[in-house]
Amino acid sequence: MKLLSKLKLFFALTITIIIVSLLGLYLSYSLSHKDSFEASIAADTFQVGSTFAGTITDITVQEGDTVSIGQTVATIQSPDIAEAIIENRISDNNSFKVTDDQTIALLSSQPGTVREILFSRGSFVSSSDVIIKLDEISDPYVEAIFKLLPPDYDRVTTSTKLVITLPNNDTFEAEVDDITIQRTQDENEEGIDTLIKAIPTNTFSDQRKFPVGTPLKTRMFLQDERSFISNLKNRLTDIF
Repeated sequence: MKLLSKLKLFFALTITIIIVSLLGLYLSYSLSHKDSFEASIAADTFQVGSTFAGTITDITVQEGDTVSIGQTVATIQSPDIAEAIIENRISDNNSFKVTDDQTIALLSSQPGTVREILFSRGSFVSSSDVIIKLDEISDPYVEAIFKLLPPDYDRVTTSTKLVITLPNNDTFEAEVDDITIQRTQDENEEGIDTLIKAIPTNTFSDQRKFPVGTPLKTRMFLQDERSFISNLKNRLTDIF
């Protein structure tokens, strides 16, 4: 075989090996990440209620409002409250303050966003009733549902990274905090519905503009994205 023919064969084989290697690496990379089919900003909730039964005289917030710590969200009055005030069995604290001889103002114990108001003005509530539910705004997180295959679970840890895209196309990173299987795999479906709770590793921009429930685009990397480049370099080094 002539030298030129040998060189052509060598280059053809080399190019074929490179193409096959790149395709293999690309396939590996494409399997190393999962896109959620549903994701949103979430937060823990806290509640406002009264330790005394009584009638709600006012609700000073609306659903969706942002409240500060110590802000009045409702007022309540009753003979029990009046009696407790007269007997000095009640005093201001971080949950309520006395406003007159038979009324107390219920306060938000921390900054939050009003999620749900369960009673209206004029309603009678017991000492065990929750009057208002609020979402914390200090520590939001991400909830995303992915379709995962059984082998994927071995590749998801508390250090697994997610890249989150906000509606304005800004992005931030988060890490897996908890995994919950929502629904087992059906015969006609590929993957198991899995809820991932992820904690942001950095504060995202315009945080207050994106309240709880804001839809997101979420991509979870089952291995470090940089491993694709690393593997490519190693593969080319092996070839040459």
